[in-house]
Amino acid sequence: LLEGVAATVELEEGDWVYTSGVEGSQFPGDLIIGRVTTVRTASNGLSKEADVEPLADLTGTYVKVVLKDPPK
Repeated sequence: LLEGVAATVELEEGDWVYTSGVEGSQFPGDLIIGRVTTVRTASNGLSKEADVEPLADLTGTYVKVVLKDPPK
């Protein structure tokens, strides 16, 4: 579930969701997270919510980690 999307943001079924890479984030930008399957107005009426189908298989027992700056 993707919450808190500003009502002014254009978001449609089929859109791809990426990491933002904002400063201080542990993930780099432009990594594909998944695809939007449903978009609706949030219960507060001020923002949108979207269901996102993850690109990665999250059923595995292994922890997936992305190293932003791998140790040398």
